[in-house]
Amino acid sequence: MRSGRFLEALAILRSLPEGQSENQQIRFQHGMAAISAANQSRSQAKQDILLEEAISQFRKLLYDHPELSRPRLELARALFQRGRCAEPPTDLWAHFLGDDCDSAAYHFRQVLAGEVPRGVIVNINRFLRPIQARKRFNGYFSLALAPDTNINSATQSRIVNIATPFGRLPFSLGEESRETSGIGVLLSASEEYWHPLQWKLFGTVAERWLFGGRLHMREYGGHEFDDMNLNLYSGPRLLFQHGNVSVLAKVSQRWFGGKIYSKGAGLRIENGWYLGRRTWVGGNLERMELRYQQEGQGSAPRWNADMRVLYSLSPRWVLGARGGWVRLRPDHAYQRYETWWGGVEFRAEHLSLLGISGFGVELSHDWHFTDYDRPNFLLSPDSRKDRLQDTRVTLYNQRLHHKGFSPALTISLQRQHSNIVLSEYSRTRVELSIRRLF
Repeated sequence: MRSGRFLEALAILRSLPEGQSENQQIRFQHGMAAISAANQSRSQAKQDILLEEAISQFRKLLYDHPELSRPRLELARALFQRGRCAEPPTDLWAHFLGDDCDSAAYHFRQVLAGEVPRGVIVNINRFLRPIQARKRFNGYFSLALAPDTNINSATQSRIVNIATPFGRLPFSLGEESRETSGIGVLLSASEEYWHPLQWKLFGTVAERWLFGGRLHMREYGGHEFDDMNLNLYSGPRLLFQHGNVSVLAKVSQRWFGGKIYSKGAGLRIENGWYLGRRTWVGGNLERMELRYQQEGQGSAPRWNADMRVLYSLSPRWVLGARGGWVRLRPDHAYQRYETWWGGVEFRAEHLSLLGISGFGVELSHDWHFTDYDRPNFLLSPDSRKDRLQDTRVTLYNQRLHHKGFSPALTISLQRQHSNIVLSEYSRTRVELSIRRLF
């Protein structure tokens, strides 16, 4: 390797017995030899093969030694080179799914979360700038099989007291109004296209005109509790060196039980910023005018604001906090409510469990406090007050993947307390999904 004979070095490294080839230093040298050989090759196909070999070696090394920053830095560099991240994307389909350049940016950010010299920080920023400037697509996709103990978020109670001219009398709830379990399919997808603009303002890296859509769909047998939300939006996005700001016009439509439930239109402002090497802050402010399609429900303005903060304790450990506010004002006063919510989250990668490395875990817990403006006198003389807690645990292993996608298991626990018995419920959902590996 010192004399530049990288293909000969690779031949020696490839021939080592399995026990030796798993040595930390040998894996690293194997990856470095493959990158150097790729740089010498004039064949693009040969370069891609050699870079894939380097990427594989660095990933395996990080599974067993996630605390090492140098292999992660070289992994990011190899992904950057294979994805040709300083050039406009040519394979738009790969870019649409999330290509090497997204993975390279992810690992460069992970390196920045550790203790690295000033010169390394400067060099990493030189990689991150062209990655951000070339970006054309951004999005995610998740498909999950989801057994659910309470697909309609309904009460377990069989009897509820309802106001009548003769006072409050007990009534028996039908099966359709009580807790119902089932197995469904959850689909969540988002995709954005960032069209380059020629003008630049405010010292930005680049300007884009954004076209985007988000779909969330929950399908169960019988369609009675199927729920689908579609959002489309468009507007300018300003990309700065350490963040972005977007102003978007938005339209939405919701289907419930196979029928159109509501339509909406409004304005949304989004932004996200890196404050230093370890802290990311983002938030959204949205105002929508919803029009319900069922007779007698009318329209409702809705305000929605949220904020999220993530802090990287190290390249492997991330802590976060989030919160928000929702205000809905339908025509009927007893349906108007205000929700304040907050939550915490934690993420860890490259853990070893039962002697198996490569695990990742995500934990989150949210609290929701919802108060209604006026009472629904049919159910209670008091205004409704709901208190919801939502806990989610996700487990995955990065060693298990196929073409960049890895399975994940999520368990979600919800419990809502309310002063209205009809609104109390508990819910457990299990999701087996596929996620993209970075």
